[in-house]
Amino acid sequence: MSHRVDWQSDYAVGHERIDAQHRHLFHLANSVFDLEGSAADTAHLQPLVVKVYEYMKYHFEDEEELMKSVGFSELESHQALHQKLIQGMNSVMKSSKNMGELLCRLGEIMRTWTLTHIVVNDAQVAEYLKHADRRP
Repeated sequence: MSHRVDWQSDYAVGHERIDAQHRHLFHLANSVFDLEGSAADTAHLQPLVVKVYEYMKYHFEDEEELMKSVGFSELESHQALHQKLIQGMNSVMKSSKNMGELLCRLGEIMRTWTLTHIVVNDAQVAEYLKHADRRP
């Protein structure tokens, strides 16, 4: 069963840089999903986990800076969601007992991130950005 996730234009928040980052996150998620069910070893999985983790942190910082710059009213609660995802990644990296478990748990985080956080939570940012553009 494929768990791939495809970017759709209606996921866009309307900010070119953030949307490009989100598209890249979908690409990273699919890189994880492509390894599910395979005999992925440390040599293949470890660099991907590091790449996902580092990009996650980079993206969250960039996205939060954007939210600050436009006065997004839900910044603190959105930052809390970002922290929860980072804590989840930390937990996965520290407590997974083998490559299969690590891959499975990483896949769960990537599904949550792409299909819930980006599509649902970041849609609130998109709506705010639409109205922020109309402010005097």
